[in-house]
Amino acid sequence: ELSIIFQRPAHIGDVTYFAETSDSMQRWEALVLEVLNPGNDPEIVKATKASISPFPEREFIRLRFVR
Repeated sequence: ELSIIFQRPAHIGDVTYFAETSDSMQRWEALVLEVLNPGNDPEIVKATKASISPFPEREFIRLRFVR
């Protein structure tokens, strides 16, 4: 399992957060964002890749923001 945990302001509506995973850094797949502390500010968010490739040293997660 590979995860990323980050904090984000709870009430900013003009920024969208994406967590993505790749084993090549060329093709990225979206991960589901899970809010660990709903109703709090800042929110603590986790994204997890459950099944890792046969070569875990080549597994990447990135956090992307769009405004």
